[in-house]
Amino acid sequence: MCDCPMISVVMSAYNEEEYIQNSINSILNQSITDFELIIIDDCSNDKTVDLIKEFSDSRISLIQNDTNIGLPRSLNIALGKASGKYIARMDADDISLSNRLEKQAKYLESHPDVHVVGSYTRQIGTNGEFFGVETYPEGGRSVEQLKNQGPGVAHPSVMIRRSSLEHVNNYREPFKYAQDLDLWIRMSREFGKDFLQIIPEPLVEYRLTPSQYSRHSVNDIYESYAGEYLGRETELEDRIKREVKRRKKQHDSSKGEVMYHYRAGRLLLDRQKRSRASKQFLLAIFCSPLSPHGWYGSALACLPRPLQDRIDSYIQ
Repeated sequence: MCDCPMISVVMSAYNEEEYIQNSINSILNQSITDFELIIIDDCSNDKTVDLIKEFSDSRISLIQNDTNIGLPRSLNIALGKASGKYIARMDADDISLSNRLEKQAKYLESHPDVHVVGSYTRQIGTNGEFFGVETYPEGGRSVEQLKNQGPGVAHPSVMIRRSSLEHVNNYREPFKYAQDLDLWIRMSREFGKDFLQIIPEPLVEYRLTPSQYSRHSVNDIYESYAGEYLGRETELEDRIKREVKRRKKQHDSSKGEVMYHYRAGRLLLDRQKRSRASKQFLLAIFCSPLSPHGWYGSALACLPRPLQDRIDSYIQ
């Protein structure tokens, strides 16, 4: 009889010395203890591995890649070592609230037809400052909805049945980005649109960083191929590489900083934190005076909330 944990927490790390210990501690301090934490380091060249090794908790397993192989391949290696009934995804710069694993495991135990459960997230900045709560649709996700609207859930907030992941052959390795969207589309096809559900409360602190936004144009390419070319992964990878190469020639290095500050400002504005929001919009303008985002946000911050919402509805 297998003496296996209920939950395998799978975390991939690459140069996360600034955040890794807080992320690990947030898992070790969970209200439930029946888990293993599998950390796969993707050939970091900072102090990430040394900081991981400072932990002596027997529930932690560290895998070190000899070369940098990217997130989907790293996740698949870690999944090959996982023995839990459920897989909890975790990023090395995020924080799981203390009741996350317990609540998600209980949800899956009581909803046998659900294959993935996510949650709302607390959006935090590079220094841990709180910007606002991100909510996600609580209903199902059809293939068409996923293709048109995106994942509709934060990847590091999900817990997945390991048997369901294995059924669809885990992550597809050509997807350096958007591997979650590709996975959800394949699961929706296999299990129906109600495969994924949301617990309507924040269980994870999700860290926003400028690098997330600097790669958005490249991420769009990966998203456009999500769920496609099944069984033709080599052809898929070649196509994506060609498009990414063309897109990178047009890359604006300041865009990531602009969009980071704009997103932070919008979250703060939603909470009616006008002063703090205005500071974020000014930072966006400072990063790129010709970008419209900072100016648009600054104008919105001067208006009453009903007018903000009306203008936003016209723009969208």
